Amino acid sequence: MRHRLRQNLSSNKHQFHNLKGQVLWLGLAAALIAATLVGYAAHSEYDRYYYWSNWIAHTQVVLEHIEEERVELVNALVGLATFYQTGDSHKLDELQGQNREASRPDDTTADSDSR
Repeated sequence: MRHRLRQNLSSNKHQFHNLKGQVLWLGLAAALIAATLVGYAAHSEYDRYYYWSNWIAHTQVVLEHIEEERVELVNALVGLATFYQTGDSHKLDELQGQNREASRPDDTTADSDSR
């Protein structure tokens, strides 16, 4: 009887250690899955941040380009007004030179996959 009791206790002890090991492995697997999910979410969030950061930087470049063109337009209008007031054709020659250098909307405002 004692021998059987010892066997039962030993068997229960072995089962407890086996269960303990299984729970430990299950916990480790759950932690690895959670870490993978957190890493994936962080990477996805970084991609979104990078996309919008590039878009904002591009928008700033376009706005600066528009401001430069606006300044050139005001300068051209001042040059025309000066020509009309003074009749100095030198101002028209300057405007024609500026007109050749004026940029047109190009790749700066074109839609592309990189933005």
